[in-house]
Amino acid sequence: MDGISDKNKDRDAITQRTPAASPTQHLKAKFAHQAGVGIIFQKQTTPDPRGLVVERCSAGGPAENSRRIHHGMVLVAIDDTDIRGLAAAHIAPLIIGPLGSEVQLTFQDHGEGHDGEHRVVKLTRGVVLK
Repeated sequence: MDGISDKNKDRDAITQRTPAASPTQHLKAKFAHQAGVGIIFQKQTTPDPRGLVVERCSAGGPAENSRRIHHGMVLVAIDDTDIRGLAAAHIAPLIIGPLGSEVQLTFQDHGEGHDGEHRVVKLTRGVVLK
């Protein structure tokens, strides 16, 4: 019985010495080779024939740092692929890619001073935590 008790003590000692990974560390490990640009799009129940509408940019992410993407812009193409009418699940893999790689996003801008003109924004994919 002492042998089993000793093994449990050893296991418990190892468990106590091994720190658990923080949520941030877990996300960094999960996306070590894949990254995004930090754009949060408005939720859609059905594919929108206009494209994906920007809700906001994640703080400190590539999109926010570009200062060229804002609420209400409509994503219409990714790397020259027209995404209008596609479901968000089919669009996400086009935005996500290798960490440090470049992606070209084309938006239709209906913001103040813009008349639905297309705006092309090139971003470098990076780790976005929020």
